[in-house]
Amino acid sequence: MIDKEQVARERAKEHYWKNREENLKRSRLYRLNNKEELSIRRKPAQAAYRKNLRTRILDAYGRKCSNPECGYDKDERALDLDHIYGKKAEGHEGLGAQRIYQIIIRENFPKDRYRILCRNCNWLKFQDVLAQK
Repeated sequence: MIDKEQVARERAKEHYWKNREENLKRSRLYRLNNKEELSIRRKPAQAAYRKNLRTRILDAYGRKCSNPECGYDKDERALDLDHIYGKKAEGHEGLGAQRIYQIIIRENFPKDRYRILCRNCNWLKFQDVLAQK
């Protein structure tokens, strides 16, 4: 016996492929004409997504500075993800935080290449790298 829902799905799929180009044009035009409205609607969801990514990173690497002399853990806003060998070595130069977080999550949080540092320790590490050049 043929399921009515399955038949409806098949018809919808046929209709989509039959009218695909026209629908794509229509949706492109809508996005162009309603950029601001779409941006406003999308912002809360994007912010929640970014916060979720950052939370997953902090949970995986511990919610405190990994510098044994520091150990800062009072405010997570002051914690940064540190590329132990530098962004260039990881091939992340020019990527934003969201994209880097996605890569790290996909790679299952490699502990040998990343760690959490407080902003002060991260800045001091950066200054040490500059001094070595």
